[in-house]
Amino acid sequence: SQRSQQRRRRQQPQRRCAGSDDDDDDDDELTTAARTIARVMGGRGDGPPETPGAVPLAQAHIGKAQLSPAKTRPESPPIVLPEAKTGETDEVINYDFLILSPGSFYNNPFKRGDVVLGDSRSLSACHHRLRAAKDVLVIGAGLVGIELAAEIVDRAPGELGVPKRVTMVSSPATLLPRMPPAVGAYCQQWLEKRGVRVVNGERVVAKSDATTFVTSSGMRLSADIALLCTGYRPNGDWLRHFLPRGAVTDRGYVRVNRHLQVPGVGRGNVFALGDVALIDEEKLAQSAEIASNTVVYNVRALAHALQYARASAALNKKGAAAASAADGNDDDAATVARAARSNEENESDAGGARTRLSCDGASCGLRSYVPADRQIVISCGRYTGIWVYKQYSLAGFMPAVVKDLIELKGMARLRW
Repeated sequence: SQRSQQRRRRQQPQRRCAGSDDDDDDDDELTTAARTIARVMGGRGDGPPETPGAVPLAQAHIGKAQLSPAKTRPESPPIVLPEAKTGETDEVINYDFLILSPGSFYNNPFKRGDVVLGDSRSLSACHHRLRAAKDVLVIGAGLVGIELAAEIVDRAPGELGVPKRVTMVSSPATLLPRMPPAVGAYCQQWLEKRGVRVVNGERVVAKSDATTFVTSSGMRLSADIALLCTGYRPNGDWLRHFLPRGAVTDRGYVRVNRHLQVPGVGRGNVFALGDVALIDEEKLAQSAEIASNTVVYNVRALAHALQYARASAALNKKGAAAASAADGNDDDAATVARAARSNEENESDAGGARTRLSCDGASCGLRSYVPADRQIVISCGRYTGIWVYKQYSLAGFMPAVVKDLIELKGMARLRW
């Protein structure tokens, strides 16, 4: 009977997901979290009311590249993807979960071809041009700019052809101002000792002729090739057409809660991570990996919870019908019949995809992503590195070895 089923459920111990960063293959923890989510979402018929305008299932139109919710309501305007090809036949893709990770782009104030972006693809394409260049200008002195300038002076003239005169322009008054002062001072000393001209407190604002750039104070810098390493801008402006007002900041970041869910859209089934997520931390590869594991775990937990909720609802409906038939209570039977009809309507809507997915995470056992100061290793050429953690730093050969091992491990994971 229904009473005996409820009694057995009360006697069964319940565990909560602890929100740790353990391996996502912990199926016991995942199963427990899913059951907890299902209970909160209304697997036993006591879930929260639907969020106004929330849509659990959406459609992506490929070709014209428009992503819009199924049975769209005025509160859920469509997404228009960037770089869309027009004139193609739309392809509709249904989704239960949406993960927004559009990344970032270099905010390039110069004309196309005047500078080379400091990403791996652009640098690989300009290798021959870099080998022939004598005057190299590095615009930006963050982690990428410092490591790039160090690699150039460390490998020239041998691997990079002719000797190089490298100039690096930094907008802040010191290098790496968000790190301990000793780190930026060491990097500048290392670079200047090898002939790099470091210009602090200046911005490159224009290119006056084929080989001359002009700074904010009017300083003229000669360069055969200019490498732009001024940082990134999150690629989130286009999401304003889909997300609620205020969900995207003026700079293009997407606001997320501690479970990396985007508040105010969907039923907890829309996530954002990576460069576009508004999280107060350095955007590092290791942080992105941890955030990805968090999102994967939470999506799996919510997906499992849908199955538990539907199965639990079906069992409760059958149990209630059996109990009512045994008691001969006509009023209860009528109530059960109405509930059964309502359940059938919900299950027939989009193949059962409209099962409630409302979950704020706090009471659902989802994992939380905790921003933290993570260890960073900066390479200065092949044989020198700087290890940084909070206010501690260590420079020398050993950090360079650690950096090499980290890169080898990362490449091995990508290959195998």
